[in-house]
Amino acid sequence: MSANSLVSPVGISDQTHTADLPQSPHVVRRAISRRLKKGGYWLAIISVLLAFLVRLLVDPWLRDQSPYLMFVVAVAVTGLYAGVRPAALAAALGTVVAYFCFVPPRYRWGFAGVSDAVGFAVYAFATISVILLTHARIRAAAKAEQSLKSQIEAERKLVDAETLFRHFMEHSSACAYLRDEDGHCVFANQVARREFGIEPNECHDSGRARGASARLREQDRQVLEGGVPMEFVDGRPGGERRWLTSKFPFIDQYGRRFIGGISFEITDRVRAEEILRKTERLSAAGQMASLLAHEINNPLAALTNVMYLLNQRVFRSPERELITSGTEALNRINRIASMTMGFFFDKGTPAPVRICEVIDQVAEALLSTERFKAVQFIRDFKCDGTVVSSSPRIKQLVASLLTNAMEAGATMVRVRVHVARDWRRQGREGVRMIIGDDGHGIRPELRKRLFEPFFSSKDEKGTGLGLWASKAIVMKNDGTIKLRSAVAGPRKGTSVCVFLPAAPQNAAVLV
Repeated sequence: MSANSLVSPVGISDQTHTADLPQSPHVVRRAISRRLKKGGYWLAIISVLLAFLVRLLVDPWLRDQSPYLMFVVAVAVTGLYAGVRPAALAAALGTVVAYFCFVPPRYRWGFAGVSDAVGFAVYAFATISVILLTHARIRAAAKAEQSLKSQIEAERKLVDAETLFRHFMEHSSACAYLRDEDGHCVFANQVARREFGIEPNECHDSGRARGASARLREQDRQVLEGGVPMEFVDGRPGGERRWLTSKFPFIDQYGRRFIGGISFEITDRVRAEEILRKTERLSAAGQMASLLAHEINNPLAALTNVMYLLNQRVFRSPERELITSGTEALNRINRIASMTMGFFFDKGTPAPVRICEVIDQVAEALLSTERFKAVQFIRDFKCDGTVVSSSPRIKQLVASLLTNAMEAGATMVRVRVHVARDWRRQGREGVRMIIGDDGHGIRPELRKRLFEPFFSSKDEKGTGLGLWASKAIVMKNDGTIKLRSAVAGPRKGTSVCVFLPAAPQNAAVLV
C-alpha cells in the first residue's frame, strides 16, 4: 500500500463530508473567525457603523452620558473576530465618531468640561486595554493551539508506536505474553494464543490454559518473589515440543507489578542435543565393545579350542549331546555379547527357518529357569510358518521379545502365529507372530521411545538394546514390528506384533 493510498481517503473525507459532520460551537467560532480575519478591516468599519447607529437610537435616552460605550463594544467584537490591527482601526474610527458626534460640545472639536476629557482618557485606556487583551488572547490561543498540535502529534506517534509494536509482536515467531500480579493476562500475541491457549483478559484458571495454571502460577510467584529475570523450559501440553521461556518482572508508572514472558521453541535444539548424547553413548559403547572383545577373545578362543577337541573324540550319546549343546551355547555367547553392544549382526547364510520350532526352543529354555517357572505359556499356532533368514537372528528376536514379556510382571504369556498379508506392500504373504502378556504395561509417554537405543522402561534392569536390536532384525528381514500396551483396564498388558515375509513354499495351515 503506497503513501498516497494512506493519505487520499482522509483528504477526500475532509473535503466531501465536513458539512455533514456535527460541528462544535468552538469549531464554528474558529471557522467564522478565520473568515472574518480575511476582511477584518471591513468588520472594523461595519462594527463602528453599527455602534454609531445604535448610539443614535438610544441617544434620546442617554443624551450626553456614556458616549463611548457602544464603540468599546465595537472594538472588542472586532478584536475578538478580526485581530489586533482591525481592532486598532475600530478604536481609531470609534474615537473620532464618538468624540465628534456624542461628546459635548457636539459636532465641534474640544471638550465642554474636565469630565469629558476624563471620559475620553478612560475610553482611550479601555480601547488600548481591549487591544492588548486581544493581542494576549491571540498569542495564548496560538500557544494553546501549538501545544494541542504537539500533544496530538505525540499521541499519534505513541499510537503508531504501539500499533507497530503490536504488529511486531503479533507476527513474531516467539510466544509473547504479559500478566499482572493477580495472574490476569494483559497481552498475548498470536503464537501464545495458538500454542499455549493464553487469551487476553484471561486468568490462570480459565480457558485452555487451565491445565498448566499451577505451573505458570509457580513460575510467576518465583519471578515476583525473586525480583529478577528467570528462565524455564516448558513443554506444550499433550505434545513433544519444548519452549525456553524467559520471564521478567517490572513496575509501571502507577506502581502495578507485571510479569512479562517470551518463549522460544527449542524442540530442534533439544532433539539435536539428544542425538548428540546418543551419539556419544554409542561411541562409548563402541569403545567398550572393542575393549570387551579384546579382553574375552583369549578365554573364548581357548574355550572354543577345548570344545573343538572334545568334538573330535568319540563319546556315547548322552555325552555327545552335552558337548553339542555346549558348542551351540558357546556360539550363542559370542553372538549375544556382540548383539548386546548393538554393533554386530550374524552374517550367516539365509535359510528357511520354522517360526514355531524356534518359539518352542526359546520358550523351553526360558521356562526352565527359576524366575520364569510360574509364568503360564500358551501356544496358539495356526500355521507352521517358514521365513527365509538367519536362524540365530530369528532366535535372538524371539528370545528378546519373550524375555521382555516374561519380565513385565506377567502371569500369562500367549504366542499366536498365523498366515497373514501385508496390504501396505501389495498384499505380500507372510507370517504374523503376536506375543502378548498380562503384565503391568508401558506408560503412554514411554511408548514412542521404546525402539530407541539405550532407552529402557525397566529402570536400572534393562540395557535399552533389546527392542532396538529386535527392530533391526525385523527390518533386515524386510518385515514390520508394532507394539501396543495398556497400564489399566481389562486389556492391561503389552502386545508385540511382528510380520515377516514368508518363504517361497509356505507351510499348510494346521488342522
